[in-house]
Amino acid sequence: MEFTYGDTIRILSNIYVVLGRIAYCEDDGEESDSDADSYKTISPKEADWFEYLLVSNATNEEYWLSCDKHHNGYALYRMCEKRSTDTYRLLEAGTEKAISVWGNVDVDIGDSAEYKEFITETGAIYAVEKWSDETEYAEGMYLTTADVTIEKDVLRSNAIQKRMARRRILQGILCIPLVIWALLILMAITGTSWHTVRAYLGHPYTINEYMSEDAPLFTYVTSITGNDGEKSTIYQSPYATVGETVRTIINAMEGRNLTTYQHEINEDNAVALLTPYEYCLIYEDTEHRILVRDESRQFAYAGTDDSGYYATPGVHRFYRNFYWSFGYEFDKKRYTSPSFYDTYQGVPLVDDPVNMYYQNYASSVRSGSAGSRLSSGGGTSVGK
Repeated sequence: MEFTYGDTIRILSNIYVVLGRIAYCEDDGEESDSDADSYKTISPKEADWFEYLLVSNATNEEYWLSCDKHHNGYALYRMCEKRSTDTYRLLEAGTEKAISVWGNVDVDIGDSAEYKEFITETGAIYAVEKWSDETEYAEGMYLTTADVTIEKDVLRSNAIQKRMARRRILQGILCIPLVIWALLILMAITGTSWHTVRAYLGHPYTINEYMSEDAPLFTYVTSITGNDGEKSTIYQSPYATVGETVRTIINAMEGRNLTTYQHEINEDNAVALLTPYEYCLIYEDTEHRILVRDESRQFAYAGTDDSGYYATPGVHRFYRNFYWSFGYEFDKKRYTSPSFYDTYQGVPLVDDPVNMYYQNYASSVRSGSAGSRLSSGGGTSVGK
């Protein structure tokens, strides 16, 4: 069975939306480097297997569905961390070559990778895919043809609809030659990031946009209205620690335009993030929940006294001191209204290396984002 962009499919009891496809053929190694362009003339009908990029309609997480044309079989994968293969046996290995691509994938025609697929006695699959610029790892399971069906009249989630809408907008823009050149030049200057391009055009990708639209596992808790009408929004994290939550947000923001600071490094109970547009505090509250407090810098500047929403006194002081140390001086030139911080007497924070772990982490994410393919993975083609 073959799928097209936007198809809604059911795998077992879960609904997914198809947002991309890569067609692969086995590379026997006989082609020379000078023959790489010859793959551009191969029809997708000649592919050995397809890899479809799927997005869960419930969680917005990405999966890859491998469809073996010759054996009429399926395998479902999701990206994972590197692991030991001691309990696995090698099932197959080889080299794959992309011959056709469409949708939200970051593989070009002619790209190749070495792959290995391992399996346990229980049928669990572990896949390793070595590209020219990175190695990817995935876990998965085999499916029967009865496990995969096309579902009609399924309402796509808001996050997926927005994702598809952004792609349509981008496609429309790219039809205009002058805009194409402007975007290409701008993306080259800013590190090939669409989020950066959006910021340059006055519509930045924000932490709040990620939390409210693209991260459905984060739960909205409440909003706090400030003196100037701005709001601070509280979300509950699905992760067990502050650290996991911070790294997830930094990855979503591609590590760009972030000032970060870690409070009480031995306890790791609060981390502050400052962007050109927002102030975000991730902390463990008095009920041991991991909360994300996200607000505009204008809200932070006004300094509404809300006692920190279930924050400990120490975390609330850190919330105040961080903005006073790193945001207030700039923002008092931006906003004309009086600020709580005009008379604030806090403890100035400095760029102490022991509090800069997440700043270094953001730098590494930013470097990886600028130098690698634009999305999180190119498929797990090892599961053919």
